[in-house]
Amino acid sequence: MVLKTAILADAAQASPDGKFHVLGGGISILWAADLPASINVSLVVGFEYSAVEAGGQRHIDVQLTDADGQDALPRISADLALGGRQPHMPAGAPLTSTGVINIHAALPKYDTYAFHILLDGNHVGSVPLVLAPIPAELAQAS
Repeated sequence: MVLKTAILADAAQASPDGKFHVLGGGISILWAADLPASINVSLVVGFEYSAVEAGGQRHIDVQLTDADGQDALPRISADLALGGRQPHMPAGAPLTSTGVINIHAALPKYDTYAFHILLDGNHVGSVPLVLAPIPAELAQAS
């Protein structure tokens, strides 16, 4: 099983046909006027797996750490059931599983963070996020 997609968005939804519906995708920096900073983001993940893995189940953890590697939030865990090939799909077509994890939290400090994605306890990818003080020119524009 391979992580093929991992992005942060303002909002997202996964549909049964395997597509993502994303609003404000590709977040890498959030501006905050005050601390602790409330964040509301969607972590979009997409996996590809082989027919041998179909019918099984995998465990996913998402861990947010700060620049020092310290946990910034409690770990988020989920089990992922791997479906089989749909009858109309040609042999050899990749099998995919998609998901969205909505995260509502308060971050205590301006810092560089990372959402680490673990599959059955093994790190398979990270999505960086910078929390920075809002520049005066952006604060005045809003």
